[in-house]
Amino acid sequence: MKRHPVTENEPPYADLRPRERVRQYLKSEFERPEITVGCRLPTVRKLAKHLHVSVPTVHAVFQELVEEGRIRTEVGNGTFLISPQVPKSGEFRLALNMHLEQGPGLDTWAMHIGAGILKATLQAPQSIHLMSVSKQIEKSADLRKALRDRIAQVDGMILFPFERTFGLDEEYERAGKLVLHVNPPSEMATENFVAADYFGASRLIGETWRQTGRRNILLLIAPSLQDSISSRLRYAGLVNGLGADVGGEVTLKVHETIDWGYEPVGYRIGKDILSQWKWRPDAIYCGGDLLALGVVRALVEGGVRVPEETSVIGGTGLSLRDSAFPQLTHMHQPCEKIGESLISMMCRRLEAKGASMPGIYLPAPFSGGGTTRPEENAILRIDESTYGML
Repeated sequence: MKRHPVTENEPPYADLRPRERVRQYLKSEFERPEITVGCRLPTVRKLAKHLHVSVPTVHAVFQELVEEGRIRTEVGNGTFLISPQVPKSGEFRLALNMHLEQGPGLDTWAMHIGAGILKATLQAPQSIHLMSVSKQIEKSADLRKALRDRIAQVDGMILFPFERTFGLDEEYERAGKLVLHVNPPSEMATENFVAADYFGASRLIGETWRQTGRRNILLLIAPSLQDSISSRLRYAGLVNGLGADVGGEVTLKVHETIDWGYEPVGYRIGKDILSQWKWRPDAIYCGGDLLALGVVRALVEGGVRVPEETSVIGGTGLSLRDSAFPQLTHMHQPCEKIGESLISMMCRRLEAKGASMPGIYLPAPFSGGGTTRPEENAILRIDESTYGML
């Protein structure tokens, strides 16, 4: 990693007070043309020795510069120069990792968020230039390489939760680039993300099925619990809503599928439920709407009465007007609002000289209502006038 040099022939500014001596020295170093964003600063002890000041004095100046957004300190890793302000050109270059070959459901979800990003960008007080990562990316590994190659060319990044991008936020932030996430990067994350409230909506689903007597619950998700924060939040919320009945009166099973968002995948799983599974769910929560549509089609073809015998809920919030079941009960993710909120948060980070912002979970209400019973819709708060029974 490139290091910021301590130049032995620099004057120690002996005529200044110790604290001002440190600040003046660092200011002159920051302005040197060969010093770039992401350079590691010399250690506190090395600077103190070079400038003939105490270690606490250097510590105090470093803390001031952190608060000003000029440097970033990482425990055990060092202190780095960052650039908290819009580039001199006045244009903030913002990259997106929208690799649109993830599957129809995920691509549509990402495009709706992208529409919100574009709308907010056009209305933003700052001049923001959206940059594509690459027009020719075939593999996820190539996407990661392209994102790394972009570090020097952009000022910020919005990271969608696609595979092989984990850890890139740290590399970007270390280089002084502002990063925001679509969905939290971890269950414990509290800053710099915007997401639908997967946990809260899934908890309501669990409460609904517990109160209405559903006893065999299936969670059909992609990506897997291991690979997806949103999948884990869905699972945690559903378990929380089902409460102490899980493992007793209520059976909860999780089925993971690799192919995210395809209706044929849901259809195949629905057929397997009817023909191969010994255990029959009476309520199915699908991470994607297209998966749910496939499941519903297979159940109906197999003679299962939906929603009387089996309740089905999707979790994306896509437009289903042209589908076979436009009244599918589904969690409505406010995708465009997520995109708009990301740009608003990025603008606030710029105004705050790079300071992190609290993460945002946006409400995710339910719509449709045709694949859940009226008493279920009452708890999910779906207006009965909006659905028709299948």
